[in-house]
Amino acid sequence: MHEVFRSEESVSRYRGYTLEELRDVCTHISKDAKLKFPWWTQSPEDKKIVFNRVSRGIADLIKEQSEKEVLLVGHGASAGAAHNYLQLGGEHTWNCCLGMYDSEHPENNFGRDVSFIPEHMVSANAVMAMDINFGKNS
Repeated sequence: MHEVFRSEESVSRYRGYTLEELRDVCTHISKDAKLKFPWWTQSPEDKKIVFNRVSRGIADLIKEQSEKEVLLVGHGASAGAAHNYLQLGGEHTWNCCLGMYDSEHPENNFGRDVSFIPEHMVSANAVMAMDINFGKNS
């Protein structure tokens, strides 16, 4: 899932990979895979727009891939939207957190898990940005 663009400037600087370029890096992409280009949003987004975009994508995946396992990978905004859409619980999306949605066994669902990371290594960009010393040498 692509991350959020918060400004026109960030949209204009972004250059994503084509399917052919992705195949050079990721050798296990299906031969019949399709990817429109550009595949990313062409304008800035807010939290609500990201939630709607990610929700539509997940709903489509559930319809199209109902018999398969699907791995979603995202960063803060897109991962948080996915956790919220799938109602996986938790209030904060940490860097490198995990969630699992099992439509057949919802009792196994969990969200925003960081138990596999030593506590001192758990981080979140939003929390770090609130630190008054963030980005400054003391």
